[in-house]
Amino acid sequence: MPFVLSLLSGWLCGAAVAGRLLAIEPPVRGTLVHLAVVLVPTVVLVALTMSGAGSNLEALPEPLAGAALFAWFAALPGVAWVWLALLSRLTAESRRAPVTRTPRRWVREKGEWQLAIAVVPLRMSTLAGILVILVVPLGVAVAGILIAFDVVVAWSGPRFAIIALALLIGVPVAIGFYAVVRRRTRDVVVRVADARLVIEGMDDGFDILLADIASLRYRRESEYARLVVETIDGRRVSLISGLARVPREVAPELPRLPDAVIHALNLAGLREVGSSRVQRFERRAPSAG
Repeated sequence: MPFVLSLLSGWLCGAAVAGRLLAIEPPVRGTLVHLAVVLVPTVVLVALTMSGAGSNLEALPEPLAGAALFAWFAALPGVAWVWLALLSRLTAESRRAPVTRTPRRWVREKGEWQLAIAVVPLRMSTLAGILVILVVPLGVAVAGILIAFDVVVAWSGPRFAIIALALLIGVPVAIGFYAVVRRRTRDVVVRVADARLVIEGMDDGFDILLADIASLRYRRESEYARLVVETIDGRRVSLISGLARVPREVAPELPRLPDAVIHALNLAGLREVGSSRVQRFERRAPSAG
């Protein structure tokens, strides 16, 4: 169980770091920073593995040795995830080298604000749950293979074998996961007018008063760019644009919210709360008395 938990912790840290790196602009600087960030821990891991430093853990006190081993195993999926994000960045850059990506824009038309975007209807909690479901069996599979093929472990060393197996199994799983998610892409139109929020293109439709919104979250950048709306009666809509399949010339990021839309949300009783990456609008509870 500690082995699986270390892999899961490493993946969560790697996903967070990868998200931050993918948001760095311009692309050239982002790629250079991404490469520098991922190379350092990679070189350290390879050097420690090849030097046999793991055998020296036995000389450490048991709590310290356990913490070091946990960090070691956690670093493997974390670094692998950042490498996968770099590969995705390089692939995207090579495909769109001659193309300038145009961001989506809010458009004022017939007295309302409209935003046409490609999204994947998926809650972040569901996305995290799916990734956990994928990571845990992956850790069990790696452990099972190491146990079943101890000859490979004896020949290459346990830590190098774990790195190789994690890459060989984890990278195809991650690529397949993203391909399946992007197949759920759909085009929607978000409209704000007459104190209402309307989202066209969804199966069950979405048309509510701004006054019926309990919270709204709007993240513009990275693969987690999304619009999440939760109503007072508990209904929630989560649209992730960062994972959507879009044309080469279109950027998946969300544009800045127009001041007029923010003003309409404020008039409906929603106030923006502090956040560095996500614009969050919350409805203040009425004061007692």
